[in-house]
Amino acid sequence: MSMLNKFFMSGLGAVLAFSLIGSAAAEEKKDEATSNAGTIIFRIENIKPIANNDGLINKCTFVVTAFNRMDKAVKEATLNFKWEDNIMGKYVVSGQDIKVNSGDKAKTVVTTDITLNDIAPHSQKSFESSVDTDKCFLLFDNLNYTVMSCANEGDKVQMKDSKVVGNNEGCKNKFDYIDSKNPEYYSEFKDVPESVIAKQAEDEKVKEVKKINDEYQGALKDFKKIQEVLAEIK
Repeated sequence: MSMLNKFFMSGLGAVLAFSLIGSAAAEEKKDEATSNAGTIIFRIENIKPIANNDGLINKCTFVVTAFNRMDKAVKEATLNFKWEDNIMGKYVVSGQDIKVNSGDKAKTVVTTDITLNDIAPHSQKSFESSVDTDKCFLLFDNLNYTVMSCANEGDKVQMKDSKVVGNNEGCKNKFDYIDSKNPEYYSEFKDVPESVIAKQAEDEKVKEVKKINDEYQGALKDFKKIQEVLAEIK
């Protein structure tokens, strides 16, 4: 029997063959369109670990960049992000013993909510966020997400905790996450300077302060009316 036959019969050849086939398929898939034209694609970038006063990392900041490819503006959308890792929690070292966990005990789960708002049609906008964890590497790619609420411009909305909340219709099923393995991560987004991101964040703060002030002034007017009514009763 030739060495080549022995190689394939050993199983190594089969593994190599499947590997080559898989690589070829992956290369072919790179050229395919991976998202629909009328969706809101988003990516996660600028992941940075943040250390506390003791020098230990306990937070990760990141930027979510969303590109609204719809004909309608996105007024508000709240997404729940969840990252899972099945390696970090699998092995627990206790003294000289190593315990192997399985199932949910083996999982490390990191989760946070993020709100995206006022994204004009066919335009891109970036949002800064953070999550409390020391495992910033989890934020690279292995994301599961749920659209909690979403509202297009003109959709009916409701107020919850002084915030506009969508009615779960409209753009709920229009989100598409683009990870760094996807060619669209590099081709479909524009590079956004940090100065632009900072200005967007400052604009959001100004809007929030104005909103709080308007609500306060409204409450004062209501209180004044109540006082006038009580004065007339007396």
